[in-house]
Amino acid sequence: MKTIRLTAQQRHEINERRRQAQDRRIYQRLSAVLWSDAGRTREEIAELSGASTRQVGQWLRIFRNKGLDELCTLHYRGDPGRLRPSQVERLKREIAKGGFHNTDQVRAWIEEQFGVAYTASGVKDLLHRIGASYHKVSGFFLEGGPGEAAPVRPQVSAASA
Repeated sequence: MKTIRLTAQQRHEINERRRQAQDRRIYQRLSAVLWSDAGRTREEIAELSGASTRQVGQWLRIFRNKGLDELCTLHYRGDPGRLRPSQVERLKREIAKGGFHNTDQVRAWIEEQFGVAYTASGVKDLLHRIGASYHKVSGFFLEGGPGEAAPVRPQVSAASA
C-alpha cells in the first residue's frame, strides 16, 4: 500500500475541511487521508470509517492522483424521482395555493393528475426534496364544538399572543 505523507499545510487544510464538512461521506474521506498520514493501514481505516478496504483504497487513490478538491466532490446524483421537472413545478404551484392539508391529499392529487402512485412516506420524501415544508396537522375542538367556539377564539388568540 502506498502511504500518504502530508505537509503541515495540507494537514491543516484537510482538518479545516473536515471540521466544516456537512456531508458524512466527505468527512469519512478526509478522515481516511488523515489516518493514512498517521500510519494506519487500509484495514484499520476501513474499520474506523465503516467502509470497505476497497473503498478506502479508491479514496486514497483519488487524493493521490486528483487532489483534495476531487476527493471532496460527490458525483452521485441520486434517484431523479418519478415526476418530470414540469410536474414538480406544477406540484409546487399547487402547494403554494394552500389547498392541501395533509400528505394523503398530496398523494391523491399526484396520482389523479399524473398517474404516479406514491406511498405516504414517499410523498413526505418528495416534499422534502422539492423544498416544501411538511408539518403533521393536528386539530382540536374548543369546548362546545365548532359552533360554540367562535366567542372563545378571541380569548385563545389573545392568550397565545
